[in-house]
Amino acid sequence: MKRNLLFVLIFLLVPFFTACSDKPKGKLRISADMKDIVVYINGKKKAEIGEGYTNILLPEGDYEVSVEKPSEDGKWIYRGMKKVFVGSDTSVKIDLEIKKTRVPSEKFKKTSEIFAILKGHTDNILDLAIADGKIVSSSYDTIRIWDLNSGRFIKFLEGHANNIFALAIADGKIVSGSYNDIIKILDLNSGRLIKSLGGHPDCIISDLAIADRKIVSSSSDGTIKIWDLNSGRLIKSLKGHTRNIVALAIADGKIVSGSYDGTIIIWKMPK
Repeated sequence: MKRNLLFVLIFLLVPFFTACSDKPKGKLRISADMKDIVVYINGKKKAEIGEGYTNILLPEGDYEVSVEKPSEDGKWIYRGMKKVFVGSDTSVKIDLEIKKTRVPSEKFKKTSEIFAILKGHTDNILDLAIADGKIVSSSYDTIRIWDLNSGRFIKFLEGHANNIFALAIADGKIVSGSYNDIIKILDLNSGRLIKSLGGHPDCIISDLAIADRKIVSSSSDGTIKIWDLNSGRLIKSLKGHTRNIVALAIADGKIVSGSYDGTIIIWKMPK
């Protein structure tokens, strides 16, 4: 597949202060060697560049800057992305590598079974979950949220220090579990961390499921734990498997777990 390079020049000019805020702001100047590109800051559309450059005013902080340009036939999007820091007396130039990403045009739908191909993670995809028109994906240490209907990247979430093996979504919350035994509850819309749970010491969180406002987590030590989704309180621990639990499912008031020990156990969901 042919790759295209879009070079985006970003100057972080001397920040200024407004009369209503004492927080430093920087001017983000973006220019490109392609015409008619769309600029996104942390997944939100901020500007369009016809020719030349555009300026965007931002408070001091870290940002993910991405640019997109649809191809003429509507099948592809030229896309580049990079993280930058906007701060006082700072200037930076970044070169963004552009990859072709399929978009769900009507023309494309008629000629292919593929609806969209999403690119952004730099490592293996470890789990996926879908709810409320959003796709949530996990990889080495980040979670990314995408629009299910367009395939557009919305935002990325950080916080885990290692592989995020498990995801579940319910009631507007993302629940994620990682290699470092941490379970995190995050707001699906804002990405805000609500609570961190640590009930599987020194074990990999291998799977997650949610039902009746309860989180069910399994781990590499062969245990299952049940948590209250709203408060994060540990309700109960279940022991029965002798090896890693690698699969969970919930239905009809029962938890079903599968393990490397070759057994499937059906448990009663606590009330």
